[in-house]
Amino acid sequence: MRRSPLLKAASILMMLSSLVRFFFVIMMINFFATARTFGAADHAMLRGAGIALALLVLGALTELICGFLGALHWEEPLRAKSCAVWGGAALLLGLLGNGAQALTGYGVSVVAWLTGALVPGFFLLACLLFLRAAKKR
Repeated sequence: MRRSPLLKAASILMMLSSLVRFFFVIMMINFFATARTFGAADHAMLRGAGIALALLVLGALTELICGFLGALHWEEPLRAKSCAVWGGAALLLGLLGNGAQALTGYGVSVVAWLTGALVPGFFLLACLLFLRAAKKR
């Protein structure tokens, strides 16, 4: 049976990354709630923040799903394609969420870009390498 320790490691990173992203979502909610309380945010900014928060939550949930799928199926090459599809969705949502977060004025964080772009990209790469190795066999 073919196994992929790289996919297993990437899955663990994805699960940890999703927890970090949920933490950033809570911090962003706190930031905009405080800004609203002191009148520093207008309605357009709060609508943009709501869109960014929705994208960030969807991205974090997708990362969590990817982490569980990869951890469950790191021994099954036939499931690598579905893991890659979920990894691509997590990468896309992570990039959109980070872009929306930057547009709201919350700022750009290196950790947010690492957890939203680098870790999902690493997971997607691990899935594709596992799929390629399974096809060679």
